[in-house]
Amino acid sequence: MKKNLLITYKDKTYWLAVLGVGIALYILSFIIIRSIQQNTLAQYLQAQIPIALVLQEKLSDAQIFDFQKSLESKNTIQKNSVVYISKNAAWNEMNEALYGPKENWTAAQLEEINLTSQHLDNPLPNLIEFKLEPEALENWSSILEELQNNALVADVWYESTLVGQKKITENHTPFSNMLNLIRQNNFWLLGFAIGIALTAALLFRNTLRWHLLVNKPLIQNLALAGAPFTFIQSTYISMAWKVSAFMVAILWVLMLLTVYFLTPSIDMRILGDISFHYVLLALVMAIFAILIYVGVTYRSLAKVVYK
Repeated sequence: MKKNLLITYKDKTYWLAVLGVGIALYILSFIIIRSIQQNTLAQYLQAQIPIALVLQEKLSDAQIFDFQKSLESKNTIQKNSVVYISKNAAWNEMNEALYGPKENWTAAQLEEINLTSQHLDNPLPNLIEFKLEPEALENWSSILEELQNNALVADVWYESTLVGQKKITENHTPFSNMLNLIRQNNFWLLGFAIGIALTAALLFRNTLRWHLLVNKPLIQNLALAGAPFTFIQSTYISMAWKVSAFMVAILWVLMLLTVYFLTPSIDMRILGDISFHYVLLALVMAIFAILIYVGVTYRSLAKVVYK
């Protein structure tokens, strides 16, 4: 008689409801993984932005050298990224950008460059370029404001292919607009996914309750015959645990594949290990699956069978 209570492979509505919950949870996890990847990529790009300090005119080489060393000693700056670019080196780089490599210059181009150098003072400043450490990006504005107030610094600039070259005057990071856009888009997507998950859970609950109502006369007969509460309950709860284990395993495999294919093909080791976020997400999704499959089953038994 217990077999008559079991949900079999013929109960298509039940299995479609189970599948619907699984798909909804995967959509939710996909959007969260996508959000993690986007924010990580934004942080990576932010950590690659070169910051240029325009030095005051008429500084001695010793002053520039000492200032460069002081920047390298700061824990907020990537030590190997600090580079001094003299105005003469910048002038040569500009000419090479205009006329191509120096060894390929024609006599006419060389004459034009020499004439320009004779009649025009080099307007380019001495620069020191560097990049911030990822953990210092949150304090971007305060760090650059401190450098701006340094007596050796005339101005502070950053450049990015996303935002162009811009003077640091506003109290924001160069990627603040992009990060806000990512968060805004992901907020709506996350809300949409949560709505789908709630709808799928409600559909699963209604399908299970319909199955229990169909079998309620049989359940009542078993109770009248002296069948204990645990006998009837275990039939459905054990089935719910099996379904949970199977769906969580499938969900974890899909999440693993998603992380593998969505991870940008760039070296993001500078940002540290973010695998903890994925492990935590996998555990949260497993808990959600158990709460839906097992929790809804337990509550449905209490509401339909034993009320």
